[in-house]
Amino acid sequence: MEILILKTFKAVVDEDGIKGAADKLHTVQSNISNRIKKLEKELDTKLFTIIGRKLQLTPSGQQLCEYADQILQLEYQATSAILRNKGTYELRVGMPETFAAVHMPMALKKLKLNHAEIRTKIHTDTSERLVFSVLNNKVDCAAIGNAPKHENLIIIPIVKEELIMVTPRDSEHDPVLFVRDEGCGYRKHALIWQQKAGRGNEQC
Repeated sequence: MEILILKTFKAVVDEDGIKGAADKLHTVQSNISNRIKKLEKELDTKLFTIIGRKLQLTPSGQQLCEYADQILQLEYQATSAILRNKGTYELRVGMPETFAAVHMPMALKKLKLNHAEIRTKIHTDTSERLVFSVLNNKVDCAAIGNAPKHENLIIIPIVKEELIMVTPRDSEHDPVLFVRDEGCGYRKHALIWQQKAGRGNEQC
């Protein structure tokens, strides 16, 4: 059972399908499908079933998912231990795509100049899912849009951002608020603003 195939299997589970897994692993969907087929052939069992248009884990898939979490965590710990012995360290940082595009280039440049021994791996997702990733040791830390309240998390403010509403001068228009998926910190704050402004009937 190859580590790459296990990572592919977990990506399909975590991203709710083959397309999301392909985007996450930066490959084509056919590669994802072929890896899953190879894994099912190796284990001689079906790992997913299709209900409606969604993939769902079979009982065997659920069992494998639990072991895959443990195996991949051990793989990460082993890699980190070897890197530390070589004087390097891998830091897994989660953040929304917007934050990564706006704030991270300069931060990564400074980190490389001051701590060349640290290898940074960026993982992008919604704020809500990143909290889950931190709690389950999938990332070491995360920069998110709203501070969660959880006894097992340490919250450190790092950036203060201001959201701005831009509208045309001509008021005769149908207002539309563009926001990301559920779980996005920016979405949460935008919808709160919308409600406070009495604009709850606008499209979003």
